Amino acid sequence: MVQYLDVPANGDYADTPDAAGLDILGDMDIRLDFALTDWTPSTNYMFGRYISSSGDRMWRCGIDSAGQVRMVIGDTGGAGVKTTEQSSVAVPFNDGTRGQIRIVTDIDDEAGNTDVLFYTRTPFLDLTVDTGWVQLGTTQTDVGEHTWVTEAVGHAVSATDNHAA
Repeated sequence: MVQYLDVPANGDYADTPDAAGLDILGDMDIRLDFALTDWTPSTNYMFGRYISSSGDRMWRCGIDSAGQVRMVIGDTGGAGVKTTEQSSVAVPFNDGTRGQIRIVTDIDDEAGNTDVLFYTRTPFLDLTVDTGWVQLGTTQTDVGEHTWVTEAVGHAVSATDNHAA
């Protein structure tokens, strides 16, 4: 049986309440399986723990108008953005098709920096399977180690960045 979440309209979303067990304290490995009508939308953040209007800005990820994957990391205290990293090339997916994306954030690359790596995968496998991922462009490096902000907001999946999270 195929199971999925359909978030069809601007402003639609699904979220979880905040819980200490959801806090990320080290490296992060996000794996997403999406079917997008448009893989080159105006920048659209689809998954994260990030509410711009309330200042609860931990992290969020999505696709920009060039088809590149973006990862936004909030700063300590939630007042703004520490860094925005994006893949150096666009995803290889056609509009209206399914795609698997992986974002790995290494908060200490042993050189005192934060690395963000982007991957895609076809054929489609269960997201828990570690094989088959192909790096999307080059590793993006932000100078300095990162500490995750732990604001009181849950995870959200949305059709727009109005509620991501």
